[in-house]
Amino acid sequence: MGPLAFVMTIMGCADGGSVCIPARTVPTTYVSREACAAAQVQMLAANGDLEFPVIQAECRAVAPHVASRKTGGER
Repeated sequence: MGPLAFVMTIMGCADGGSVCIPARTVPTTYVSREACAAAQVQMLAANGDLEFPVIQAECRAVAPHVASRKTGGER
């Protein structure tokens, strides 16, 4: 397996944020965990339309070919 890429999952949480479920995956692939983390505040603001008391973002490592498939592939 080659180098990892990162995708950001927006999580919808119950009050207090203790129970969260994946609500959507941001359609951007990041080259590092740091790049993904740097975009979290902006992506949380952009996904504020979710109907959960709390939303949070989580960066997840994926194989690059999986990330391409999730985001519609390369064109």
